[in-house]
Amino acid sequence: MTELTNKISGAIAELTEIHSARVHENDMVLGNFEGSGYNLTYMKANDRNVAHHHETYDATLCFISGTGKVLVNDAFLEYGKGSWFKVPRRTKHQILPDTNTLMLTIQNPATTFTDKGWGDIVFDEKLY
Repeated sequence: MTELTNKISGAIAELTEIHSARVHENDMVLGNFEGSGYNLTYMKANDRNVAHHHETYDATLCFISGTGKVLVNDAFLEYGKGSWFKVPRRTKHQILPDTNTLMLTIQNPATTFTDKGWGDIVFDEKLY
């Protein structure tokens, strides 16, 4: 690895990691900036999270790597590196990765998945 890669890896290793088996994803909290919460979100290929919505915040999903589909309401939209989607509060959504996927998830207003943030998730399908 290059020196810069080592520095970035070291900084990422210091971030708070959170995981919920309920939504089948791993998140690393980057922080709150000007009222919005930022997380790196990783999902494994061929996994999926449960279709859900959030009552109190809008989300923006920015795909850094990976390919797959995002369900927004009843439409399946393809994603790839560089894709991004706005998901307004109370909008059903789900991520269905075909390949390992890394995305930046932005919540507005911020929750950074505190108890309030996890409690904000409303499941629109049966948990598996």
